[in-house]
Amino acid sequence: MLPSVKEAEILLEEAENCNPGPWGNHSRVTAHCARKIAEACPALDPGKAYILGLLHDIGRKFGTRHLGHVSDGYTYMMSLGFDEAARVCLTHSFNNKTTDDYIGKFDTTAEELGIIQKELAGITYDEYDLLIQLCDSLAGAEGVMDMEERMADVKRRYGSYPQEKWDRNLEIRRYFEAQTGKDIYTVVEKDTFKPTAHRTIVRFYESVQDALLRFAVIIAKSNGKYVFCRHRDRDTWEVPGGHRECGESILDTAKRELYEETGALDFSIEPVCVYSVTSPDSFEGRESFGMLFYAEIRSFEPELHSEIEEIEITDTLPDRWTYPLIQPGLLQFAKEKGYPEAVPAERSF
Repeated sequence: MLPSVKEAEILLEEAENCNPGPWGNHSRVTAHCARKIAEACPALDPGKAYILGLLHDIGRKFGTRHLGHVSDGYTYMMSLGFDEAARVCLTHSFNNKTTDDYIGKFDTTAEELGIIQKELAGITYDEYDLLIQLCDSLAGAEGVMDMEERMADVKRRYGSYPQEKWDRNLEIRRYFEAQTGKDIYTVVEKDTFKPTAHRTIVRFYESVQDALLRFAVIIAKSNGKYVFCRHRDRDTWEVPGGHRECGESILDTAKRELYEETGALDFSIEPVCVYSVTSPDSFEGRESFGMLFYAEIRSFEPELHSEIEEIEITDTLPDRWTYPLIQPGLLQFAKEKGYPEAVPAERSF
């Protein structure tokens, strides 16, 4: 099982926010190469190849580890039910199906290493395993690299590069050149392709100039449970909030949006912090600022009178967020600031 392309892109962005670094664009270059080669191979699915390329290094979400990122990625993808992505998290680093020629530190626990070795022993490599191994060896953070130059760079940085592994990479390249009937560098657009990071960045501030505050978002609680909203045109869930109107104070924005989106009548509300969002999909990529609030709702109107179709009062997080790269992080930050039980423990709806 695999996530959709959009879900895979979101997973990569979430991981980069946890552990920023060049590995994110390396994954995008790997995904581009995999898709281009798959497009030239009738037996391969370009969409699947692209998703596997995006997620092969997803274990780096959890910090700077060497062999450990293999174990982290495999465990993470399996926990989400994405067994095909979990597989390439394992296989991309071992083109000879053994940990003996792994380049880097063995920074796993004995249990993690045992899982890697056991799972590798039970896998028969298919063309997708080979494809991601090839593309991993072609992909730099800034674009497609010459494979031999990349392997030589790894050898300089780590002090060695097993000859058997070197030779196997070249063998896999020749295999896909025979499949496509073209030079592999032509297929993957080596001289022209550059990755674009569609990364959403959330930052937190104590304060900014009032004029910069463009929206208010409210973490709302009622009778010990949290209040989420669903817009009538969507099947996803969100924290109440919206944009500031002309002449409105940011506190009045929060009060109005809380009433409009939840029907809250009697409530207390207070600011938590300023936060900002920088996203290529919003405000032409410029940093935009809002205020995060926390509210306790004591009573509601019996009916909603806005674009919100329904609210959910719950002690669990939604499975489907409207803003998955933003709002879960807001709840986490509120928890760290000491707001009571600001992050529910489980997910259900």
